Amino acid sequence: MTRFLSTQGDYSLLQCLKPCSRQSFYEARPYIEQGVPHVDPQTMEVPSKHVPRCPRCGGPMFFCVRGGEWFIESAFDDQRHRYHDFVRRA
Repeated sequence: MTRFLSTQGDYSLLQCLKPCSRQSFYEARPYIEQGVPHVDPQTMEVPSKHVPRCPRCGGPMFFCVRGGEWFIESAFDDQRHRYHDFVRRA
């Protein structure tokens, strides 16, 4: 069980930048593993066809971290509820 609250987000998740849904966040690892073989060793760039796209809407994705109004806080609802329960019991 997670014993912390990630109020600013988590780089282990990607999310839709639109966002198209409160549930459009995903584990980042599979997307990163798919992209790594396509990184150009000279420029360190990934061709656009290998940049992660949202499975729901096809839009661009980014790490699920607080950086704009697109941040999906619902990705951390379980953590937030556990934290508030802990505070109530303390």
